[in-house]
Amino acid sequence: MRCADVIHELAAPTGGLEQAVLSEHLENCPSCARWVERNARLGQIWDATRAPELSAVAWDRIWANVSESLDQPRVTVPAPSAPVIFRSWRRSAVVVFALAQAAAILAGLGLAWHHAPSPLRSPTPSQPRSVAVAPTPVVPVSVPAPDPGTDPALVAALDVSDMVFNLPSTGTSVISLDDKTLRNLALNGNPYEVDPLFNGFNDLESQAGLQ
Repeated sequence: MRCADVIHELAAPTGGLEQAVLSEHLENCPSCARWVERNARLGQIWDATRAPELSAVAWDRIWANVSESLDQPRVTVPAPSAPVIFRSWRRSAVVVFALAQAAAILAGLGLAWHHAPSPLRSPTPSQPRSVAVAPTPVVPVSVPAPDPGTDPALVAALDVSDMVFNLPSTGTSVISLDDKTLRNLALNGNPYEVDPLFNGFNDLESQAGLQ
C-alpha cells in the first residue's frame, strides 16, 4: 500500500480502506505516523480558536436579507465618461493644427505681397540708353552765280559764301549757311529746326539758280 493512498483516506475518509489495514501501515511507516500526529494537533488548535457556530435564527436572518436584495430592481450605472485628459489633449492638438495652418497662410500672403509690384510705388525711371548714331555725310554744294537780271538787293541778301547740305536718311535738307543765317536757327541748337525766313531764302536761291 502506498503512503499517498493512506494519507488521502485519513484526510477525507471514503471507506475504501479497512481500518485494520490503515493501522498496520501506520505502525510500519514512520512518515505517515508523523503526518497523523501533526494533523491531530492542527485539529485541536482549530477547535480551540474557531468562532462559535451561528444559530439557525441567525442563518435565517442572513438569507432573508440576501433574498430581499436580489428582489430589488437593478440600478443601471452610466458608463464612465472619457478621461478629461484625453479630451484636453485632443482639443490642444486641434488648436495647434489650426494655428499652424493660419501661420502658413499668412506667410504665403506676405511673400506674395513682397514680390508683387505695388501700385503705390512710382515706377523707377529707366536710364537713358546711349545709341550710337552714324555720322551724317556732309556734302558741300557750289551755288552758281545769279542771273544778270536779278535784283541787286536780292543778290546781296543771298550772298552765300559757303552752303552745306545735310544728307539724312529721310532726304536732303539745308542745315547751315554763313554767319548771317546762323542767327536765324532755333535757339535750342537743333540744326534741323530752321527759321521760316531761312527757308524763304533757300527757296529764292534755288529759283535763281534754275533760271
